[in-house]
Amino acid sequence: MKIPYPVKCNSCNTKTTYMVNAEDWDFNFQCKCGSFQLMFIQTNIFLSKKFLLRSQFELNENKDFSFSIILSAIAIEAELARLYRKWRKTEALKNKILLKNHELEEELRKQSSILNKIKITSSLMIEGGVDTFVKNNHNINGLIKEGYPSIKLNTFSKSIQELIFYTRNRILHMGRTNYTEEDALRIWNLSLLFIFVLQEIDKLKKGHLTRRFIVHSKGSCNST
Repeated sequence: MKIPYPVKCNSCNTKTTYMVNAEDWDFNFQCKCGSFQLMFIQTNIFLSKKFLLRSQFELNENKDFSFSIILSAIAIEAELARLYRKWRKTEALKNKILLKNHELEEELRKQSSILNKIKITSSLMIEGGVDTFVKNNHNINGLIKEGYPSIKLNTFSKSIQELIFYTRNRILHMGRTNYTEEDALRIWNLSLLFIFVLQEIDKLKKGHLTRRFIVHSKGSCNST
């Protein structure tokens, strides 16, 4: 799949987008000014962000609103898969077990619904999962209340399932393609919000592990 990656020419400072393969981490770019440059994709742009970039392109440029909705949903699934692999591997390493990606993909695939995938993945990062995190985080609460009135705070993940994935399923399973630009933009923003929340939980979990490692390291040094 091609994604529109934002680039800036080092010679003339012109900003544009360039279509690159989703799996690429670098590419050759020729600007309209004639200069050739080797560009590198930022390492913090995960697959979920790439799907969101393509979704935004379909929304704004191609005006394919149904395809944009599908890509927004795929972005969430990509982020769930990334985080599931990351934290299952971390968990297994405590017992000196090395898990392979294909094993973890099979584990996640066995979950019967997107709601189950959300619950099992977010619960690896925080007790109670994403719904508990949203309920207890005042900043996230305020953000949702102000900008996302369609989301029910008490059932955050269920709202994501209904608002995004039920819509996607109506496209893929029933052939409904009469969604509007407003529909696609709303779902793109919901997907962006959900991925942001997942990444906030990921950072919180990482911070906890880092502090535990520092405390353990200090204890080891003091005992020698």
